[in-house]
Amino acid sequence: MATSAGGLSRALGHRASKRGKDPKICDKSNTKTKPKQFYEDCWADKQERAFTRWLNHELVPDTTTPSSYEQERQIIATKERARQVLASEEFVAVQNSLETAIKQRKLAIKPDVIPWVDVGIKNELTRHLLSFSPEWLQLALDMVLDIQLPKAADGQGDKSLEELFQHAIHNNILYSKDVAAQLGNPAGSSAANKAFRESMQAHVLKQFMTVYMFLDKA
Repeated sequence: MATSAGGLSRALGHRASKRGKDPKICDKSNTKTKPKQFYEDCWADKQERAFTRWLNHELVPDTTTPSSYEQERQIIATKERARQVLASEEFVAVQNSLETAIKQRKLAIKPDVIPWVDVGIKNELTRHLLSFSPEWLQLALDMVLDIQLPKAADGQGDKSLEELFQHAIHNNILYSKDVAAQLGNPAGSSAANKAFRESMQAHVLKQFMTVYMFLDKA
């Protein structure tokens, strides 16, 4: 990852992931896959052509071209593979274990860490997700959290796309409008409201880890 794994483990109050090295978009110097490893160092490059077509379809204005049918087939095939990952026995088992651990507070964010308020923690967690390739990150937001990014404005390029990702992460992974609506969004001295804080922390942990697991597994 681009940021310190120790910082993330301290924030989550839990042991760092088995994944011992930073996720990279592509490192062509090392393309070997270790036994029982769910990804390759160049896994984003593995299906570059298909995902480039998919991203173009999602983020740029639609135009009728001779290849539109092929693009649609690629999108359908890509999402079907994503559904297979999400429905796999292994992924479901891990996700259920994660939810149980969070519910029983065996896995929890430290009480003094408030990701939706602490700018440093928010930026660190956001950078972890942005370290994945845009194609895979958008697929994760779409398939795991059902978040559809608005189309990027013409001529704004990668900067606009990154801003769209940041907005989606901040408002759907690192914060929950539903939790705020149900428990009230405390301000000032009420920020220590235990029910609100624990519910929001549980939301952040579950959403972040689920998206991260999908990106690591897919």
